[in-house]
Parts: sequence; C-alpha cells; structure tokens
Amino acid sequence: MYYAFDVIPYNESFKIIDVAGTAGSGIGKLRDAYGRSGAKIRAKKLVSKFGDLSRGKTVIFAHEHPRVYLPHGRAVEAEDLFRQNSGWKPVLHWRMDAADFLRRKKKSRSDGYNQNREEGRLVESAAKDLGVDVVFGSGGNFYKGALSINYQRKNFDNISESRKPIRISKVGLYVHLGNPRGTIPQIIVNNFSDIRVVNTPNIDRSMECKWYFRSFVESQGIADAFPRYIPVGMGFANYDVARDFLSSLQESDGWPLVVLKPVITWGGWGIRMFSRDDMDRSLRKFCVKSLDPNLEDLVENCVVNTGWSENVVAEGITDCFNEMSPEGIYFSPGWDVWKHLEEENDEVRRMLSARKKQIPKSKIRDMTPRVFPFFEYASAFLEEFIPPQIVKSRKTGKEHAGYIRVCVFDREVILAMWRFQINHFSGEYQSFVGKNCRTFFEGCDEETERKLQEFLNPVIDAFEKGFFERVNSINDLFHYRNQHIRKLLSLAK
Repeated sequence: MYYAFDVIPYNESFKIIDVAGTAGSGIGKLRDAYGRSGAKIRAKKLVSKFGDLSRGKTVIFAHEHPRVYLPHGRAVEAEDLFRQNSGWKPVLHWRMDAADFLRRKKKSRSDGYNQNREEGRLVESAAKDLGVDVVFGSGGNFYKGALSINYQRKNFDNISESRKPIRISKVGLYVHLGNPRGTIPQIIVNNFSDIRVVNTPNIDRSMECKWYFRSFVESQGIADAFPRYIPVGMGFANYDVARDFLSSLQESDGWPLVVLKPVITWGGWGIRMFSRDDMDRSLRKFCVKSLDPNLEDLVENCVVNTGWSENVVAEGITDCFNEMSPEGIYFSPGWDVWKHLEEENDEVRRMLSARKKQIPKSKIRDMTPRVFPFFEYASAFLEEFIPPQIVKSRKTGKEHAGYIRVCVFDREVILAMWRFQINHFSGEYQSFVGKNCRTFFEGCDEETERKLQEFLNPVIDAFEKGFFERVNSINDLFHYRNQHIRKLLSLAK
C-alpha cells in the first residue's frame, strides 16, 4: 500500500495531522527536496518496488491528478436539501474556498488529463535504468483480453505515441498515484486477481474521508498518534461538549488553539485556525446540536443524492464545467467515494433505479444519479493545534516553520521531506493553508527518517489489521461507515 502522511515532531515523537493514499503522491517534489541526484535515488527506490510487485510483468503507471473542477456530483441538490432542513446544522464553510478556487480556475479548462511532468520523467528515467517495463497512461477500457489506455506511451513526454492495447496476461501491477477516483482499479480488483493494484479502491476510500483511517487505527488501541479532536457539524457535538473539549487544551503563546478540518475535502479547503478568543466567537456557528431527532434514520438513505432536477439542468450542470458557477456550487468532494456501491448493496441499487426512472432518456447520460457522502460532506473535526517545528534550513541557513510529508510504500519510507514556509520564522504564526501560503521542500536527514519509520510502522500495522478484520468489499466498508456515524450521533445525544 501507498501512504502519504503529514506529521509534526512532538515530545520526542510525532503527531499525524493528515493522511492520504495515492492522492498524496509527493514524487513530483523529489528534485526540490533532494536535488537531482537525490531525486534519482529515491525514484529508483520506488520503481524497484514496482518491479518486485509486478513479478517481471508490465507496470501501468496511471498517474493523474484529481480533476477538481470538472463535474463532481450534485452539490446543488445536496445543498438544497440542507437548506430545506435547517435543523441538521451542517458545516459548509469550506464552500467559500471552493468558490474562490473555481473563480481563479475559470479560464483553465482542463482537457481531463492533468499531468505532473516531473513525477513522470523521474519514474521513466528510473524504469529505464532498472529495466522495469513501465507504461504511462490514464484510465482506459478492457476489450477481448486487452487493456487500452488513454494517452498510452512508454516515452512520458510523447503523449501522442501510438501503441497497441496491452494483453491482460502481460500486466503485473497497476499504479494510479495522484487520483483515487478511477474506475479501472475497481474493475481490476473485481475481475483480474493476478494484477496487483496500488492502492485498491477501498484502501483509498478509507483515507479520503478523515474518519475511517483514524477509526481503524484507534480500534487497535493506538490513539496517541493523532492530535486530540471531536467531530462537529450535523449535531455530532453541541456547544457544551465543544466547550469542555476546549477547556482541556493548553494554548501556547502566539499559536492557535485548535484547527477546524472538514471531514472530506480537497487542497486544504475549509481548514481554519482559531485562538481561544476567536473560538469563543465562532463556536456557536458549528458546535450546535441537530434539531432533528431522527437524524440516525438518514445515515444510509442520504448516501444517494437526489436524481432528476429541471432546475439543475437549467443552471448548466450538464455543460460539464464547474467553473460556470461563480459560487463554485457544483463542486462536492468525495462525490463518488461510494460510486461502486450499487453493484453490491440491494437497498442502494433500488434507490438508484427508482431515481433513474425519473430522468428523461435524452438526459440520462448527464443526469445519472450518483452516490453522495451526505454526512461526510457537512461535518468536520475540531482538532488540537500542534505547533509546527522550527528548523534551520540547509538551503537558506535560516529558521523556518514546517512539518514533514512522509510517503511510505510497501512498508518502507520512500521520501521524507520538510515543507517549510518560504519566509523565515520571526516568532509569529503564519498559516500553512490558503492561496497566499508559499512554501518550499527540503529532504529530512537520515536520523529523522529512521525515527519516522519506527513511528509509522505500528500505525500502519494497526490500520491494516483494523481494516482487513472488517472490510472485504465496498459493502463492508459502507456498513462500517454507517456504524461509525450512528455511534457518533448516539454519543452526541
């Protein structure tokens, strides 16, 4: 499995402040962090593992970044539902950040394939040096025992390179770093057991939503790897619970007290830092109890979003570009986190079938109902703030505030690099999120990397043990999700 952790040194150990799967690749920053020669060494370390896992067969490197400003779900309809039910108390402040992003991206219409050229070139060079057969591409389809890949090529920079479809029997490993939303990994898992996948879709789903990874780790008795937190939004914590939590925290001079993190989002949207005074003024906005006594009844049903809507068509959602909305209202992170669920869950399949019947045949392609992460979309963490480490940079010779991005593949640290704020530390806190945040990367020393490996080994062991004890299919993960949300709701009563 491939993991990307953001960690901060803390009391002779570390705290994990974020975790991602294949969406947190990090390979594209190798040269910035380690220089040209160091980047080659790290890339070879990664690609050699590709070769081992593929057992001498072809490796497909489907490296694609999330297409965040294409049509992601039915946010218009979901938010209409929230507005009509004011007693639910959702946390949707992150939509302001989404709107700002979409306004800035309005002229950057994507062709659907967002490449990280640095990442691809490093992998291609390492593959040639090691003799590993790597084919680049994005998505594709299966037909008569062969896989046709979009933009298929062995020379990374030659995107128009013409090649024949690859025989399934020749493929040993499918890697989709950068985008956890592809359909091909799920098809491979369902139909081609001889092909290994990095990561399998359910593993990435468990890291896309910030609840599940922590929950699996904590189920094995490991809780101190993360900052303390409480869930908020949708009635998960009322004002009194939040006040009790805040009173247990100790604020450091000049640093925020807590961090507000949406449960499922993208690119740091919606992350806010609060001092104790700021928190007192803002607490009642999102730490309120739901006024709906039957909220638990919605846990399963509200995973499927509404279907046909004349208003949505009139507003242009079928034009397939989110940036048409100045408010960014069409973007909904995690919209397809359960997109394969209907194949295994009878109840969801019946709901989808009923809603499809409402859609005119002329619009069925654009308006097919989607599975929608209803509670995750409108919830957040209120988390203890862990101050960044102040470290003297080898590049600048000055002290900078930073945290560490660690990528682990096949149980081994592939890279560990500081993300430093570009301005040297002057004693005042500067945020690591937002469009004005400027940073640079620098590789960690060997001793820090060794300590990170020791710290993360039991965390990964706990996650995988907790995950595989409970999850053998997307249906299992969905049931685990429902149990977890109902538990949070019951504790909030």
